[in-house]
Amino acid sequence: MSALSEARVERPVEEISADTTAGGAQAFGGAADLQKAVFDRAARAAERGDFSEALIIAAEGLVIDRLRPEAWCAYGQILRQSGRPRDAAHCFSRAIELSPNDAGFWSELGGAFNMSKAFTRSLACHERAIGLAPNNTELLHNYGAALMQAGREEAAAEMFDRVLALRPASPRAQWERGVCRLRLGDYAGGWPGYEARLKPGMRAAQPPAPLSLPKWAGESLDGRTLLVAAEQGLGDMIWCARYLRSLRRMGARVILQCGVELVELFKANAVADQLVVLGQELPAADFYIDMCSLPPFFVRSAADIDGAAYLSAPEERRSKFAPWLTPPGAPLRIGINWSGNPRFPGNRDRSADVGQFIHAFDQPGVQLYSLQKGPAASELSALSMARLARPRVVDLGALFDDLADAAAACMELDLVVTTCTSMAHLCGALGVPVWLLLNFRGYWLWGLTGQHTPWYRSMSLIRAERWNDWGGVFDCAGARLQELLSYRVV
Repeated sequence: MSALSEARVERPVEEISADTTAGGAQAFGGAADLQKAVFDRAARAAERGDFSEALIIAAEGLVIDRLRPEAWCAYGQILRQSGRPRDAAHCFSRAIELSPNDAGFWSELGGAFNMSKAFTRSLACHERAIGLAPNNTELLHNYGAALMQAGREEAAAEMFDRVLALRPASPRAQWERGVCRLRLGDYAGGWPGYEARLKPGMRAAQPPAPLSLPKWAGESLDGRTLLVAAEQGLGDMIWCARYLRSLRRMGARVILQCGVELVELFKANAVADQLVVLGQELPAADFYIDMCSLPPFFVRSAADIDGAAYLSAPEERRSKFAPWLTPPGAPLRIGINWSGNPRFPGNRDRSADVGQFIHAFDQPGVQLYSLQKGPAASELSALSMARLARPRVVDLGALFDDLADAAAACMELDLVVTTCTSMAHLCGALGVPVWLLLNFRGYWLWGLTGQHTPWYRSMSLIRAERWNDWGGVFDCAGARLQELLSYRVV
């Protein structure tokens, strides 16, 4: 690390700003080119996920010339990518001070406020941006995204309409508009945009589709072989599995590609004629379709959705958990799951603290069971060591080898409470009573309002009234459990 890096790495953004002097622009020959090169290095480090290095390099770049607004904007972008939206907002504000009529700087500031959930300020900044550049599709798109985060889906859809009027082929705008319509319950209007997720540049971390095959577009499947390609997350795969039997009833021989975690569960339920694990060679077929492209063939309105259970756990797996379970009856057996896939960018917004689960649901007449897998599972043991009284939680998640195990455990419980949507999909597909705890804006599948979803009859939704208002969610859920327990008193 250079001496300059050592001097800058720990300094607050405000301190760097205060150092601004009129002589900064003359400090180096060819300052603009040198500064751009430095920030390009910082951006590459951020793309690799090395945010500490990116911030060190960006600080070096800012020192070269603190009077260039583009430098403050570039530094703010690195800070925002590093998860520091408030510091980023300071940088974008500094850029605006130096160039108040730059629409891009106003949009960047709106993005930083949006990331901080300061929606009123965010929307004001975006309005200023498009006032300065009313036909800039990137800025219009940013405004639409902010409107979605603020819970104004109708206005967001209109903003994406404006983008598409100027750039009809924009897959991002098609996708965002589609999601807006779906969240509003307009399935017929939303599915076309939803398909834009498959366009080039839109499928992050997805396996390649079998492009050598023609994509199924509704042709007769009688006597034909259809390959259903895996995509998105485990929950999405479970959600769409309901339609695989319909394909078989249409005469298709169905080959399903899926992750290894799902193989035994899907095999036990005979959802397809053949299962292929991701990474294995794909067999011959007449057509292919991506898994999450199935619902548009079957659902045009909420009336077309059947929320009945369509999966069951393998019988031989259910006995695995018998030694760990209390006898049926009292106490109530409740499973808890507080975090989803940590690699999912939005997991922070849909995860809660395990302590909140225990505080709300460790009530008289209840036995809690952890269904958590992955890094978050260690939070339970850490909480136990930090408390004088060990929480009465049995760790079933430690026994899971795959989702067939998870399904078997869930079917032995009276209720599952979760913030993890994969677990919610699993329980809904099994017909297990499940309470899904949602942040202010959940996935489009859960709609905007109401305690129920047409997709799963056994699911109840408990929603936050504001972003990250988990206290209110757990207060409501804990009171609901207390009421449920009152009816079980003999």
